[in-house]
Amino acid sequence: MINGAKLPRLVLHIQDSGGQDVFLSMLDLLHAPKASVSMLVFNLIHLAKPDRRDRCITQLRLQLDSFAVHASTAPLLLIGTRRAEALKMGVTLESLSGVLESELKH
Repeated sequence: MINGAKLPRLVLHIQDSGGQDVFLSMLDLLHAPKASVSMLVFNLIHLAKPDRRDRCITQLRLQLDSFAVHASTAPLLLIGTRRAEALKMGVTLESLSGVLESELKH
């Protein structure tokens, strides 16, 4: 209840592909038009490390392209994990955000 009003029941169905590319082709089966919110979770440490960055960006592009084809009407949350560890490496969130913005522009 919010402000005394009873709200409809909310049911969440969460699908976790674990970042495995094999599940990208199934994304359209998991997507419910007008009822889905998608999350793309990635490791900020991989984005921060020069030797891992290209692979991280390649995987993000592949997954974003798949979302564009199979779930283009759903809102998409891009979520970076391991923030504290990435910041200890001397990078800033602003610099990582800049990398994403420049690398993922189409």
